Amino acid sequence: MNAFEESKHPRDKDGKFTDSGGENLGAGEAKCIFELAEKYGIEYNENTSYQALRARVEQAEKAKQKNISLSKNEWAQYYRIIGDEQHGDFVYKTNNGQRCVRLEDKIVLDDGSFENPKVQGVYRFNSNDDMNDWLNVLSERGVIK
Repeated sequence: MNAFEESKHPRDKDGKFTDSGGENLGAGEAKCIFELAEKYGIEYNENTSYQALRARVEQAEKAKQKNISLSKNEWAQYYRIIGDEQHGDFVYKTNNGQRCVRLEDKIVLDDGSFENPKVQGVYRFNSNDDMNDWLNVLSERGVIK
């Protein structure tokens, strides 16, 4: 019989077994990973390790974030705002130089470049108030200026 090796069975701060790596991941993380796998249509079976499934879910989430969906009008508005910024108009900037371009119900986050800007994400809001609240929180935390 093999001896029990504690290092192969990580625990959280309360001494309970965790899903991986000895991190305190929270009680519901494994459940969340399995729910996200179902949502994204990721196939797995009883032989699929938790770590492998988690990596597939993370990959699917990254692919989803890169799916930038703007209409032709929104792209035109985005580039007009960047041009206006070059002429002195205000645009929110993050601490690491990214630009937050505000469209009607969306915020476009890019790399801050004027030549060939790379869009890194698009965030859609249900209302103008929701967008303003989000921008105010980011401003208060010092994330944007």
